[in-house]
Amino acid sequence: MEGGGLRGERSVARRIAVAGAVVAALTALVSAAVPFVVVGLRLTSSDARSVERLARSIEEGLGREEREEPTFERAARDVLQETALEDARIEVWGPAGLVAAVGPGRVLGAGDGPSDASPHRERSRIVARRPTAAGYVVSVALPISFSPALRREMAYSFLLGVVPLSLLAAVVAFRLARHGLRPLEELAAQVEERRPGARWEPIDAPSRDVEITRLANALNETGARMTSAVAAERELAAYAAHALRTPLTRLAALSGGSADGIRRAVVTLQRLVDSLLLLVRTGARLDETGTTVNAADVVRQVAAAHAGGTRRVEVRAPDEVLVRGDEELLLAAVEHLVDNACRYAPERTAVTVTAEGDAASVTLAVADEGPGLAEGEASRVFEPFVRGSAGASGEGSGLGLALVSRIAQGHGGSARAVPAGTGTRFEIVLPAWKPR
Repeated sequence: MEGGGLRGERSVARRIAVAGAVVAALTALVSAAVPFVVVGLRLTSSDARSVERLARSIEEGLGREEREEPTFERAARDVLQETALEDARIEVWGPAGLVAAVGPGRVLGAGDGPSDASPHRERSRIVARRPTAAGYVVSVALPISFSPALRREMAYSFLLGVVPLSLLAAVVAFRLARHGLRPLEELAAQVEERRPGARWEPIDAPSRDVEITRLANALNETGARMTSAVAAERELAAYAAHALRTPLTRLAALSGGSADGIRRAVVTLQRLVDSLLLLVRTGARLDETGTTVNAADVVRQVAAAHAGGTRRVEVRAPDEVLVRGDEELLLAAVEHLVDNACRYAPERTAVTVTAEGDAASVTLAVADEGPGLAEGEASRVFEPFVRGSAGASGEGSGLGLALVSRIAQGHGGSARAVPAGTGTRFEIVLPAWKPR
Protein backbone atom coordinates (compact mmCIF):
# COMPACT_ATOMS: atom_id res chain seq x y z
CA MET A 1 0.00 0.00 0.00
CA GLU A 2 1.06 3.54 -0.50
CA GLY A 3 2.72 5.15 2.46
CA GLY A 4 3.29 2.00 4.48
CA GLY A 5 3.68 -1.22 2.53
CA LEU A 6 6.73 -3.05 1.29
CA ARG A 7 7.51 -3.20 -2.37
CA GLY A 8 6.28 -6.37 -4.00
CA GLU A 9 3.39 -6.75 -1.58
CA ARG A 10 -0.01 -7.45 -3.06
CA SER A 11 -2.33 -4.51 -2.59
CA VAL A 12 -6.10 -4.92 -2.37
CA ALA A 13 -6.52 -1.20 -3.00
CA ARG A 14 -4.47 -1.40 -6.19
CA ARG A 15 -6.34 -4.46 -7.43
CA ILE A 16 -9.70 -2.81 -6.82
CA ALA A 17 -8.52 0.37 -8.55
CA VAL A 18 -7.23 -1.56 -11.57
CA ALA A 19 -10.43 -3.60 -11.76
CA GLY A 20 -12.49 -0.41 -11.63
CA ALA A 21 -10.38 1.14 -14.40
CA VAL A 22 -10.75 -1.93 -16.62
CA VAL A 23 -14.50 -2.05 -16.05
CA ALA A 24 -14.81 1.67 -16.84
CA ALA A 25 -12.78 1.33 -20.06
CA LEU A 26 -14.70 -1.75 -21.22
CA THR A 27 -18.01 -0.09 -20.39
CA ALA A 28 -17.07 2.95 -22.48
CA LEU A 29 -15.95 0.79 -25.40
CA VAL A 30 -19.02 -1.44 -25.30
CA SER A 31 -21.31 1.57 -24.93
CA ALA A 32 -19.84 3.02 -28.11
CA ALA A 33 -19.72 -0.28 -30.00
CA VAL A 34 -23.35 -1.19 -29.33
CA PRO A 35 -24.79 1.79 -31.28
CA PHE A 36 -22.35 0.95 -34.08
CA VAL A 37 -23.77 -2.57 -34.35
CA VAL A 38 -27.38 -1.48 -33.83
CA VAL A 39 -27.17 1.12 -36.63
CA GLY A 40 -25.74 -1.49 -38.98
CA LEU A 41 -28.52 -3.98 -38.21
CA ARG A 42 -31.27 -1.38 -38.52
CA LEU A 43 -29.97 -0.06 -41.86
CA THR A 44 -29.61 -3.58 -43.26
CA SER A 45 -33.18 -4.38 -42.20
CA SER A 46 -34.41 -1.14 -43.75
CA ASP A 47 -32.62 -1.95 -47.03
CA ALA A 48 -34.24 -5.39 -47.12
CA ARG A 49 -37.70 -3.91 -46.67
CA SER A 50 -37.07 -1.28 -49.36
CA VAL A 51 -35.92 -3.91 -51.88
CA GLU A 52 -38.92 -6.09 -51.16
CA ARG A 53 -41.36 -3.18 -51.49
CA LEU A 54 -39.77 -2.11 -54.78
CA ALA A 55 -39.98 -5.64 -56.22
CA ARG A 56 -43.65 -5.92 -55.20
CA SER A 57 -44.42 -2.50 -56.72
CA ILE A 58 -42.86 -3.51 -60.07
CA GLU A 59 -44.77 -6.79 -60.09
CA GLU A 60 -48.05 -4.92 -59.57
CA GLY A 61 -47.11 -2.39 -62.26
CA LEU A 62 -46.36 -5.15 -64.75
CA GLY A 63 -49.82 -6.59 -64.15
CA ARG A 64 -51.47 -3.26 -64.95
CA GLU A 65 -49.33 -2.35 -67.95
CA GLU A 66 -49.59 -5.82 -69.48
CA ARG A 67 -53.31 -5.25 -70.00
CA GLU A 68 -52.75 -1.88 -71.69
CA GLU A 69 -49.68 -2.58 -73.85
CA PRO A 70 -49.63 -4.86 -76.92
CA THR A 71 -46.56 -6.80 -75.73
CA PHE A 72 -45.09 -7.76 -72.39
CA GLU A 73 -41.71 -6.38 -73.40
CA ARG A 74 -43.25 -2.95 -74.00
CA ALA A 75 -45.09 -3.09 -70.68
CA ALA A 76 -41.90 -4.05 -68.85
CA ARG A 77 -39.94 -1.14 -70.29
CA ASP A 78 -42.68 1.32 -69.37
CA VAL A 79 -42.87 0.06 -65.80
CA LEU A 80 -39.11 0.16 -65.32
CA GLN A 81 -38.92 3.67 -66.71
CA GLU A 82 -41.64 4.85 -64.34
CA THR A 83 -40.16 3.22 -61.21
CA ALA A 84 -36.50 3.75 -61.91
CA LEU A 85 -34.54 4.92 -58.83
CA GLU A 86 -31.06 6.34 -58.59
CA ASP A 87 -28.52 3.58 -57.84
CA ALA A 88 -31.25 0.92 -58.10
CA ARG A 89 -30.76 -1.98 -60.54
CA ILE A 90 -34.06 -3.45 -61.83
CA GLU A 91 -34.40 -6.35 -64.24
CA VAL A 92 -37.32 -8.34 -65.68
CA TRP A 93 -36.54 -11.85 -66.87
CA GLY A 94 -38.69 -14.13 -68.97
CA PRO A 95 -38.36 -17.74 -70.08
CA ALA A 96 -36.27 -16.65 -73.05
CA GLY A 97 -33.95 -14.38 -71.10
CA LEU A 98 -33.68 -10.72 -70.11
CA VAL A 99 -36.76 -8.73 -71.10
CA ALA A 100 -35.89 -5.26 -69.78
CA ALA A 101 -33.39 -3.65 -67.39
CA VAL A 102 -32.63 -0.27 -65.91
CA GLY A 103 -30.07 1.14 -63.48
CA PRO A 104 -26.34 0.83 -62.90
CA GLY A 105 -24.42 -2.18 -61.77
CA ARG A 106 -23.80 -5.73 -62.74
CA VAL A 107 -26.53 -7.98 -64.16
CA LEU A 108 -28.55 -9.63 -61.44
CA GLY A 109 -29.99 -12.58 -63.35
CA ALA A 110 -33.15 -14.54 -62.66
CA GLY A 111 -31.61 -16.45 -59.76
CA ASP A 112 -31.86 -20.07 -58.78
CA GLY A 113 -35.50 -20.21 -57.75
CA PRO A 114 -37.30 -19.71 -54.41
CA SER A 115 -34.03 -19.62 -52.46
CA ASP A 116 -33.23 -16.22 -54.00
CA ALA A 117 -36.68 -14.73 -53.43
CA SER A 118 -35.97 -13.32 -49.96
CA PRO A 119 -33.85 -10.16 -49.72
CA HIS A 120 -30.22 -11.01 -49.20
CA ARG A 121 -26.80 -9.48 -49.54
CA GLU A 122 -24.70 -9.93 -52.67
CA ARG A 123 -21.43 -8.08 -52.31
CA SER A 124 -22.29 -4.40 -51.79
CA ARG A 125 -26.00 -4.72 -52.70
CA ILE A 126 -29.23 -6.03 -51.22
CA VAL A 127 -30.95 -8.20 -53.83
CA ALA A 128 -34.48 -9.62 -54.08
CA ARG A 129 -35.93 -11.76 -56.92
CA ARG A 130 -39.72 -12.05 -57.11
CA PRO A 131 -41.37 -14.60 -59.45
CA THR A 132 -44.66 -13.42 -61.00
CA ALA A 133 -47.82 -15.38 -61.79
CA ALA A 134 -47.09 -14.99 -65.56
CA GLY A 135 -43.80 -16.85 -65.24
CA TYR A 136 -41.52 -13.84 -65.24
CA VAL A 137 -38.94 -12.89 -62.54
CA VAL A 138 -38.44 -9.36 -61.23
CA SER A 139 -34.89 -8.82 -59.89
CA VAL A 140 -34.19 -5.73 -57.79
CA ALA A 141 -30.95 -4.53 -56.15
CA LEU A 142 -30.22 -1.49 -53.96
CA PRO A 143 -26.83 -0.38 -52.61
CA ILE A 144 -26.23 -1.23 -48.95
CA SER A 145 -26.88 1.85 -46.82
CA PHE A 146 -24.27 0.78 -44.26
CA SER A 147 -21.58 0.86 -46.89
CA PRO A 148 -17.90 0.10 -46.32
CA ALA A 149 -17.17 3.81 -46.68
CA LEU A 150 -19.65 4.64 -43.90
CA ARG A 151 -18.26 1.87 -41.73
CA ARG A 152 -14.76 3.24 -42.19
CA GLU A 153 -15.89 6.72 -41.20
CA MET A 154 -17.60 5.37 -38.08
CA ALA A 155 -14.53 3.29 -37.23
CA TYR A 156 -12.30 6.36 -37.53
CA SER A 157 -14.69 8.29 -35.30
CA PHE A 158 -14.67 5.38 -32.84
CA LEU A 159 -10.87 5.28 -32.70
CA LEU A 160 -10.42 9.03 -32.52
CA GLY A 161 -13.20 9.74 -30.05
CA VAL A 162 -14.28 6.73 -28.02
CA VAL A 163 -10.89 5.10 -27.40
CA PRO A 164 -9.33 8.22 -25.84
CA LEU A 165 -12.48 8.72 -23.78
CA SER A 166 -12.26 5.09 -22.63
CA LEU A 167 -8.67 5.60 -21.56
CA LEU A 168 -9.68 8.80 -19.76
CA ALA A 169 -12.53 6.94 -18.03
CA ALA A 170 -10.08 4.24 -16.95
CA VAL A 171 -7.68 6.80 -15.48
CA VAL A 172 -10.48 8.66 -13.68
CA ALA A 173 -11.92 5.39 -12.30
CA PHE A 174 -8.46 4.33 -11.10
CA ARG A 175 -7.88 7.62 -9.32
CA LEU A 176 -11.35 7.67 -7.77
CA ALA A 177 -10.98 4.09 -6.53
CA ARG A 178 -7.61 4.84 -4.97
CA HIS A 179 -9.01 8.00 -3.41
CA GLY A 180 -11.99 6.08 -2.03
CA LEU A 181 -9.73 3.39 -0.55
CA ARG A 182 -7.19 5.81 0.88
CA PRO A 183 -8.92 5.88 4.31
CA LEU A 184 -8.27 2.13 4.59
CA GLU A 185 -4.59 2.69 3.86
CA GLU A 186 -4.48 5.44 6.48
CA LEU A 187 -6.12 3.12 9.02
CA ALA A 188 -3.54 0.44 8.24
CA ALA A 189 -0.73 2.98 8.66
CA GLN A 190 -2.09 4.06 12.06
CA VAL A 191 -2.26 0.45 13.23
CA GLU A 192 1.29 -0.21 12.00
CA GLU A 193 2.53 2.74 14.06
CA ARG A 194 1.32 1.10 17.28
CA ARG A 195 4.25 -0.26 19.26
CA PRO A 196 3.97 -3.78 20.68
CA GLY A 197 3.13 -3.71 24.35
CA ALA A 198 2.31 0.00 24.37
CA ARG A 199 -1.00 1.32 25.64
CA TRP A 200 -3.61 1.38 22.90
CA GLU A 201 -4.32 4.92 21.76
CA PRO A 202 -7.67 5.33 19.96
CA ILE A 203 -7.53 5.55 16.18
CA ASP A 204 -9.15 8.55 14.54
CA ALA A 205 -11.41 7.61 11.61
CA PRO A 206 -9.78 9.15 8.47
CA SER A 207 -13.20 9.85 6.94
CA ARG A 208 -16.84 10.12 7.91
CA ASP A 209 -17.88 7.17 5.76
CA VAL A 210 -20.01 4.72 7.73
CA GLU A 211 -17.82 1.73 6.86
CA ILE A 212 -14.58 3.49 7.80
CA THR A 213 -16.05 4.79 11.05
CA ARG A 214 -17.34 1.34 12.00
CA LEU A 215 -13.96 -0.24 11.18
CA ALA A 216 -12.10 2.36 13.26
CA ASN A 217 -14.50 1.80 16.17
CA ALA A 218 -14.05 -1.97 15.89
CA LEU A 219 -10.25 -1.58 15.90
CA ASN A 220 -10.43 0.72 18.90
CA GLU A 221 -12.66 -1.70 20.78
CA THR A 222 -10.37 -4.62 19.94
CA GLY A 223 -7.28 -2.65 20.92
CA ALA A 224 -8.85 -1.61 24.21
CA ARG A 225 -9.78 -5.22 24.96
CA MET A 226 -6.25 -6.38 24.19
CA THR A 227 -4.81 -3.65 26.38
CA SER A 228 -7.14 -4.64 29.21
CA ALA A 229 -6.23 -8.29 28.79
CA VAL A 230 -2.50 -7.53 28.93
CA ALA A 231 -3.02 -5.24 31.90
CA ALA A 232 -5.03 -7.94 33.67
CA GLU A 233 -2.21 -10.43 33.16
CA ARG A 234 0.30 -7.97 34.55
CA GLU A 235 -1.94 -7.17 37.49
CA LEU A 236 -2.37 -10.88 38.13
CA ALA A 237 1.36 -11.34 38.61
CA ALA A 238 1.58 -8.26 40.80
CA TYR A 239 -1.49 -9.20 42.84
CA ALA A 240 -0.24 -12.74 43.31
CA ALA A 241 3.14 -11.55 44.53
CA HIS A 242 1.54 -9.08 46.91
CA ALA A 243 -1.09 -11.47 48.22
CA LEU A 244 1.47 -14.21 48.82
CA ARG A 245 3.71 -12.00 50.89
CA THR A 246 1.77 -12.29 54.16
CA PRO A 247 1.35 -16.10 54.12
CA LEU A 248 5.00 -16.45 53.25
CA THR A 249 5.91 -14.20 56.16
CA ARG A 250 3.90 -16.45 58.44
CA LEU A 251 5.61 -19.50 56.97
CA ALA A 252 9.00 -17.98 57.62
CA ALA A 253 8.05 -17.04 61.19
CA LEU A 254 6.77 -20.54 61.87
CA SER A 255 9.71 -22.32 60.34
CA GLY A 256 11.27 -22.64 63.77
CA GLY A 257 8.06 -23.89 65.35
CA SER A 258 5.92 -26.97 65.04
CA ALA A 259 5.38 -28.80 61.81
CA ASP A 260 1.61 -28.39 62.21
CA GLY A 261 1.91 -24.61 62.09
CA ILE A 262 4.00 -24.74 58.96
CA ARG A 263 1.51 -27.12 57.36
CA ARG A 264 -1.42 -24.81 58.13
CA ALA A 265 0.42 -21.82 56.66
CA VAL A 266 1.19 -23.75 53.48
CA VAL A 267 -2.45 -24.85 53.14
CA THR A 268 -3.57 -21.25 53.60
CA LEU A 269 -1.09 -20.17 50.96
CA GLN A 270 -2.38 -22.77 48.52
CA ARG A 271 -6.00 -21.79 49.04
CA LEU A 272 -5.23 -18.13 48.60
CA VAL A 273 -3.40 -18.73 45.34
CA ASP A 274 -6.28 -20.82 43.99
CA SER A 275 -8.84 -18.21 44.99
CA LEU A 276 -6.81 -15.35 43.53
CA LEU A 277 -6.39 -17.12 40.21
CA LEU A 278 -10.11 -17.86 40.09
CA LEU A 279 -10.94 -14.22 40.80
CA VAL A 280 -8.56 -12.50 38.38
CA ARG A 281 -8.50 -14.94 35.47
CA THR A 282 -12.14 -15.99 35.25
CA GLY A 283 -13.96 -12.98 36.71
CA ALA A 284 -16.28 -15.32 38.63
CA ARG A 285 -19.08 -13.77 40.72
CA LEU A 286 -18.21 -15.22 44.10
CA ASP A 287 -21.36 -13.77 45.70
CA GLU A 288 -23.28 -16.20 43.48
CA THR A 289 -20.94 -19.21 43.30
CA GLY A 290 -19.12 -19.02 46.63
CA THR A 291 -19.84 -20.66 49.96
CA THR A 292 -21.45 -19.18 53.06
CA VAL A 293 -18.95 -17.11 55.06
CA ASN A 294 -19.40 -15.55 58.50
CA ALA A 295 -17.88 -12.08 58.05
CA ALA A 296 -17.73 -11.67 61.84
CA ASP A 297 -15.41 -14.67 62.05
CA VAL A 298 -13.26 -13.16 59.30
CA VAL A 299 -12.60 -9.95 61.23
CA ARG A 300 -12.01 -11.89 64.45
CA GLN A 301 -9.42 -14.13 62.74
CA VAL A 302 -7.57 -11.11 61.39
CA ALA A 303 -7.59 -9.43 64.81
CA ALA A 304 -6.31 -12.63 66.44
CA ALA A 305 -3.45 -12.81 63.96
CA HIS A 306 -2.32 -9.34 65.10
CA ALA A 307 -2.64 -10.03 68.80
CA GLY A 308 0.55 -9.16 70.62
CA GLY A 309 1.69 -6.73 67.97
CA THR A 310 2.70 -3.11 68.37
CA ARG A 311 -0.81 -1.94 67.53
CA ARG A 312 -4.00 -2.79 69.41
CA VAL A 313 -6.64 -4.24 67.10
CA GLU A 314 -10.19 -3.98 68.42
CA VAL A 315 -13.10 -5.96 66.99
CA ARG A 316 -16.72 -4.85 66.88
CA ALA A 317 -18.92 -7.51 65.38
CA PRO A 318 -21.98 -9.58 66.31
CA ASP A 319 -21.82 -13.33 66.48
CA GLU A 320 -22.91 -13.81 62.89
CA VAL A 321 -22.90 -11.65 59.74
CA LEU A 322 -23.31 -13.87 56.71
CA VAL A 323 -22.17 -13.29 53.15
CA ARG A 324 -21.56 -15.60 50.21
CA GLY A 325 -18.06 -15.77 48.80
CA ASP A 326 -14.50 -17.00 49.31
CA GLU A 327 -13.27 -16.90 52.91
CA GLU A 328 -9.55 -16.87 52.04
CA LEU A 329 -9.94 -13.86 49.75
CA LEU A 330 -12.01 -11.96 52.31
CA LEU A 331 -9.39 -12.73 54.94
CA ALA A 332 -6.66 -11.44 52.63
CA ALA A 333 -8.59 -8.22 51.94
CA VAL A 334 -9.33 -7.43 55.58
CA GLU A 335 -5.83 -8.41 56.63
CA HIS A 336 -4.31 -6.03 54.12
CA LEU A 337 -6.45 -3.17 55.41
CA VAL A 338 -5.38 -3.95 58.97
CA ASP A 339 -1.71 -4.16 57.93
CA ASN A 340 -2.01 -0.78 56.26
CA ALA A 341 -3.64 0.74 59.34
CA CYS A 342 -0.97 -0.70 61.63
CA ARG A 343 1.76 0.62 59.38
CA TYR A 344 0.54 4.21 59.18
CA ALA A 345 -1.35 4.75 62.47
CA PRO A 346 0.53 6.49 65.29
CA GLU A 347 1.89 4.38 68.12
CA ARG A 348 -0.36 3.69 71.09
CA THR A 349 -3.49 4.16 68.95
CA ALA A 350 -6.03 1.45 68.21
CA VAL A 351 -7.12 0.00 64.88
CA THR A 352 -10.81 -0.86 64.86
CA VAL A 353 -12.17 -3.69 62.72
CA THR A 354 -15.95 -3.99 62.40
CA ALA A 355 -18.46 -6.22 60.69
CA GLU A 356 -22.06 -5.12 60.45
CA GLY A 357 -24.94 -5.73 58.12
CA ASP A 358 -28.62 -5.58 57.37
CA ALA A 359 -30.95 -7.37 54.97
CA ALA A 360 -29.36 -5.74 51.91
CA SER A 361 -25.63 -5.43 52.55
CA VAL A 362 -22.71 -6.25 54.83
CA THR A 363 -19.87 -3.85 55.61
CA LEU A 364 -16.39 -4.91 56.71
CA ALA A 365 -14.52 -1.82 57.90
CA VAL A 366 -11.06 -0.97 59.22
CA ALA A 367 -10.60 2.43 60.87
CA ASP A 368 -7.41 4.03 62.16
CA GLU A 369 -6.23 7.34 63.55
CA GLY A 370 -3.45 7.78 61.00
CA PRO A 371 -2.62 10.76 58.78
CA GLY A 372 -5.55 10.04 56.49
CA LEU A 373 -5.76 10.70 52.76
CA ALA A 374 -5.18 13.97 50.98
CA GLU A 375 -8.04 15.65 49.12
CA GLY A 376 -8.91 13.75 45.95
CA GLU A 377 -6.99 10.59 46.92
CA ALA A 378 -10.01 8.66 48.21
CA SER A 379 -11.35 8.12 44.68
CA ARG A 380 -7.99 7.01 43.23
CA VAL A 381 -6.28 5.11 46.00
CA PHE A 382 -7.86 1.79 44.91
CA GLU A 383 -6.35 2.04 41.41
CA PRO A 384 -3.31 -0.18 40.69
CA PHE A 385 0.07 1.37 41.51
CA VAL A 386 -1.54 4.45 43.08
CA ARG A 387 -0.34 5.20 46.61
CA GLY A 388 -1.52 7.76 49.09
CA SER A 389 0.76 10.67 49.92
CA ALA A 390 1.23 9.33 53.44
CA GLY A 391 2.88 6.21 52.05
CA ALA A 392 4.78 7.80 49.21
CA SER A 393 8.12 7.45 50.92
CA GLY A 394 7.51 4.10 52.59
CA GLU A 395 7.58 0.53 51.41
CA GLY A 396 4.85 -0.92 49.24
CA SER A 397 3.95 -1.45 45.63
CA GLY A 398 0.64 0.40 45.44
CA LEU A 399 -1.23 -2.84 44.70
CA GLY A 400 -2.70 -3.77 48.07
CA LEU A 401 -5.77 -1.54 47.95
CA ALA A 402 -6.26 -2.41 44.26
CA LEU A 403 -6.37 -6.06 45.30
CA VAL A 404 -8.90 -5.21 48.02
CA SER A 405 -11.08 -3.47 45.44
CA ARG A 406 -10.80 -6.41 43.04
CA ILE A 407 -11.82 -8.87 45.77
CA ALA A 408 -14.81 -6.69 46.68
CA GLN A 409 -15.87 -6.49 43.01
CA GLY A 410 -15.47 -10.25 42.68
CA HIS A 411 -18.00 -10.59 45.49
CA GLY A 412 -20.45 -8.22 43.79
CA GLY A 413 -19.53 -5.35 46.11
CA SER A 414 -17.19 -2.38 46.27
CA ALA A 415 -14.40 -0.86 48.34
CA ARG A 416 -14.21 2.76 49.46
CA ALA A 417 -12.31 5.10 51.74
CA VAL A 418 -14.11 7.71 53.88
CA PRO A 419 -12.73 10.22 56.40
CA ALA A 420 -13.11 9.12 60.05
CA GLY A 421 -12.05 11.75 62.53
CA THR A 422 -8.31 12.23 62.24
CA GLY A 423 -7.84 9.03 60.28
CA THR A 424 -9.49 7.04 57.51
CA ARG A 425 -12.11 4.31 57.45
CA PHE A 426 -11.71 1.72 54.70
CA GLU A 427 -14.88 -0.20 53.93
CA ILE A 428 -15.68 -3.33 51.95
CA VAL A 429 -19.39 -3.34 51.16
CA LEU A 430 -20.79 -6.74 50.07
CA PRO A 431 -24.28 -8.06 49.26
CA ALA A 432 -25.92 -9.72 52.25
CA TRP A 433 -26.29 -13.50 52.20
CA LYS A 434 -29.31 -14.82 50.32
CA PRO A 435 -30.40 -18.42 49.85
CA ARG A 436 -29.84 -19.88 46.41
